[in-house]
Amino acid sequence: STTLYEGTAATQAITNGINLSSDGGMVWTKNRDGTDEPTIMDTVTGTGFYGNTNSNNQYGGTSNAYITAFNTNGYTLGVANQLNRSGNSFVSWTWKKAANFFDVVSYTGNGTNNRAISHSLGEEPGMIIVKRISSNGNWGVYHRGIGNSLGLRLDSTGVAGAMSINNETINSSSFGVSTGGYALDNNNGDDYIAYLFGHNSSTVHCGTYTNSSSGVE
Repeated sequence: STTLYEGTAATQAITNGINLSSDGGMVWTKNRDGTDEPTIMDTVTGTGFYGNTNSNNQYGGTSNAYITAFNTNGYTLGVANQLNRSGNSFVSWTWKKAANFFDVVSYTGNGTNNRAISHSLGEEPGMIIVKRISSNGNWGVYHRGIGNSLGLRLDSTGVAGAMSINNETINSSSFGVSTGGYALDNNNGDDYIAYLFGHNSSTVHCGTYTNSSSGVE
């Protein structure tokens, strides 16, 4: 669901028809009028926890100013400016956990390379975003369009960098994580959250495009 709403600086319910209470999922929000950072929250880390996608800061925790409840038809906002600044217009993208569409997975790193992390997407992901939530850490991104040997970062404008190893395993039941470089991280003892996007023609598609002198192809 893509939802537009106006900030009030007071608690308000955002109704989008998504049953986050039972099904679970992720909410990604951006202030359309101001410079507040884009913010991700999900039902696995829970209410109050949030991450800013243009910085490598640790996930903020247990703040009742962000999302205060995941409901049967959306979610309830607190008073945080990043999500609910008075007089500003916001856009919110809500991704429901569902087979062949989207999944949220948490894990604790063990410091090994090419470790398989299980997921319930039911198909090979088209894109995976991984963030360390127990301390500062970059937003690592795998995308099918650039393959397993390169990685991107949400919190960087840099070009794709080489993974620390080139044999990251991505399949319909698991994805590989490693240590260092642009890899989907697996540092020993650190906690992580992963967002997995499906790739099929009927529900969601992770594509690429090439810019040329005559426009986008």
